[in-house]
Amino acid sequence: MAEKKPNDYGTGIPLHEVKALARVLLPEIQAFFESAEGQREFREWKAKQKIKRIPQLTKSGLETNTSSPFLVSSLRYNVLLQGEGHSF
Repeated sequence: MAEKKPNDYGTGIPLHEVKALARVLLPEIQAFFESAEGQREFREWKAKQKIKRIPQLTKSGLETNTSSPFLVSSLRYNVLLQGEGHSF
């Protein structure tokens, strides 16, 4: 049986290149968001999102979609790297 090719989500970027990029960028992204400047920028971004966001309600009436896209991406890369035995 043929080996299953990893999904590159249409980017054409090989998985090993994505992982190498994640290894470089993830620590920098985490350090920025842990810094005072990163915390301030995140608060400003969150406030802007709250102003312009139309509440997206689920069946239970709770709002969704309140996470930073940067933090979500960071978490995805972290999970990707943990699959290789890395921990952050």
